[in-house]
Amino acid sequence: MTQGLPPRGGLSGGGAIGYEPDRFALAGCSGSGLRARTVGRNKPYSMKRFLLQRLVGPSTVLCIRFGDAENYAMRLFVLGLDRSGLRILRECADPDADALKKECSGRPVLISVSGYGIVTKPTEDTAIVGKVTSDPETFAWSFSDEKEDSGSISFVRREQVEPLGQRLAENGIPFMDVRYGRAAADPEQEALRQAERFYRDTLKWRTLLRPIPEGRMVAKAAERRLRLPVLGLMLLLLVVNTFASGSLQERRAQQRTVLSAREKRQDASQARSEQRRAAVAAFSHRLPYRHALLLDRAASHVPLSVTLTSLAVQPLSKTLEEGKDPVFASETLSIRGVTNDASDVSELMTELRSEPPLHEARLEGLKQNRESGATEFKITVAL
Repeated sequence: MTQGLPPRGGLSGGGAIGYEPDRFALAGCSGSGLRARTVGRNKPYSMKRFLLQRLVGPSTVLCIRFGDAENYAMRLFVLGLDRSGLRILRECADPDADALKKECSGRPVLISVSGYGIVTKPTEDTAIVGKVTSDPETFAWSFSDEKEDSGSISFVRREQVEPLGQRLAENGIPFMDVRYGRAAADPEQEALRQAERFYRDTLKWRTLLRPIPEGRMVAKAAERRLRLPVLGLMLLLLVVNTFASGSLQERRAQQRTVLSAREKRQDASQARSEQRRAAVAAFSHRLPYRHALLLDRAASHVPLSVTLTSLAVQPLSKTLEEGKDPVFASETLSIRGVTNDASDVSELMTELRSEPPLHEARLEGLKQNRESGATEFKITVAL
């Protein structure tokens, strides 16, 4: 149990005191790297605990030692956890406001207070324990859970630590836990003990879900650690989506172009088919005679020695061309054939002209095939 530091009082941060200068009152800040200082038994942490610590990140421990009622020295430690145990990552003696904000912002902050004015008594002294815990306006206290101090309470007058709380509040530094106790011979070991207690007892998965100050601070630390990776992931997804969307849009446009060209070809083909059907229909109704009758009458006058090669009503006047309408010889009957006797052609002309529908018969061509010696002819009848 801990009675924390209230952000009351108007004093600024205390100055450094002049005892144990080699251990506590170091000047300035330094990055000490991954120093091989681990806690106690150096027992490896479980995978769940290790993953949670990686999510929350390092913790900051402020070791504060009072030299008298008004002056104190502060030592700042940044500690991280790996699979082998706790390690001190950075440390800073008497940090200024900028150093405090930099090293405490978004991290779990633990405070250890010792030195002048800190009184430690066994919990068996119920009179002292009762007096202290019943007067929170006068005293701030914490119970020890260290084995060597099992069953003890450490307390201090609140007026002594109020300036410290004011300094932290002015710098916007919320703290998770405050411990009072005897002055440690080595501040680094004290920082390690405070961090060990935090990672062992406070930092648990269920802490993230509890609506308590500790839970909010742990969640804030996790949010700070995840902010950049999440933003980076979102940016990556946005970039991927942009490129993928552009590619899909391009493919969609290509497909639209292909489909449009296909639809145009289909429409053009349908239009040509309609034109052909219309032309055939017009052709069928244009003549006063049925085609079969005309062809039958013309064929009936062909001599037996004549072989017809073509007999067509309104034949094509031009060869069919892709994309163009067929052109017919309007109201015309075309007769082509071969014979070995040229007089057969004259006989055929005479017979055709004797028929009323075929009397406009005209010989268009007559020639002899050099190879076979047969006579080839073409007769056109205007209907």
